[in-house]
Amino acid sequence: MLEQRRVDYLKAMGITLWMPRQALPHAKESRWLPENNDERHEHIAINSTGVSSRPVAAADLLRAGQPMHKHEDSVPEVKAAHSVLSETASSVSASQSEDVEAGTPQNPAAQNSEPQNSGTQNSGTLVAESPSVSLAPVHDMRPPRFVLEFIPISRQGLWVIDASQSIQDVQQFAYRVLKGMGAAPDFMSQPINFSWPFIESSHQDQSRPVALQALQAQWQFFQSQGTRYIITLGAEAQQWMASVEANSHFHVADMSILQSDAQLKRQLWLCLRQLPEL
Repeated sequence: MLEQRRVDYLKAMGITLWMPRQALPHAKESRWLPENNDERHEHIAINSTGVSSRPVAAADLLRAGQPMHKHEDSVPEVKAAHSVLSETASSVSASQSEDVEAGTPQNPAAQNSEPQNSGTQNSGTLVAESPSVSLAPVHDMRPPRFVLEFIPISRQGLWVIDASQSIQDVQQFAYRVLKGMGAAPDFMSQPINFSWPFIESSHQDQSRPVALQALQAQWQFFQSQGTRYIITLGAEAQQWMASVEANSHFHVADMSILQSDAQLKRQLWLCLRQLPEL
């Protein structure tokens, strides 16, 4: 398609074109091939009225040989209707100005009557009332950050601690407890770390529901390996394990308190004695 014809089509659709008035220095030679006036599409009628022309469907422009609809202002009937409306509006404005100069109210009934609608002002302009929109609850999509350490102390027992506890202190204390009860293992298994989020990524959903799903899968894995009870140390460990319905058999707020409180040690001892197998 030639450039001139493309410009004609775009103008007929009401698209503003920006073109340089002169060639830029060292620019490539223009491929504009202007057409003769007799070869151009005479059926595309554009009136230079100072305003943008009415947009026309591109399918209509491609129908060669069929006359395009002219702007509505060019139709005689429409012009006559517009002139009547303009004359009526001018006569109404003139009568209103005369009433103001004479000191007579323009609409006495409107002044005496009380406003029937709270959204109506004195000037007669309706103000749209803002509808009450019920907003949906906003869910926090920020990923929770926590670290849990799963320490297997026996075939059925699992101690779960949070980041505030020392892994080495818990392993040594658990080994002494099991040794005192005659069930000390031959070796202590390595703790299994569970850190959330797994990876720092802004393109993946790592909100609380997803974290609970991952923790639930981790707990189901331990259950499949024979775990029957857990002992939690730390408030965060108890909270997250309870969220996946893994209730602790015994809970200790802090390891340092357990090591220094004889009554708390006795409670742990009696709690473990109730188990059929450690």
